[in-house]
Amino acid sequence: MVNADRRQAGLPPLAGNACLTAVAKQNAQRMAANQAGSSWNGSDRDAACGLNDPQTGEVAAYWTGGIDAASLNGLFMKNPNDRQTIFFRWYCCAGYAWAVGANGYGYASVEFG
Repeated sequence: MVNADRRQAGLPPLAGNACLTAVAKQNAQRMAANQAGSSWNGSDRDAACGLNDPQTGEVAAYWTGGIDAASLNGLFMKNPNDRQTIFFRWYCCAGYAWAVGANGYGYASVEFG
């Protein structure tokens, strides 16, 4: 969905990246364990993936109805900060992960580099 949104904005698609996916998974699991959606300075962790990019980025959120990627993507697109992160033109890669908390909420993290 992120690549579809980027394509509509005239931006190149992002390739998947195992290191960024590992960072996203750690963040999603952290949020699920704490039952709270929040960023966690994932950009510093993303930089450790060694992509030699000028910047890294992160969007993170939760959905009360469990895992619902389409609804969460809609929220990302409505949030100016998340939208700006997703549409940063110099990213080449992304990693994405969900985790479900004991409260049944789905917690998602998307890491960019």
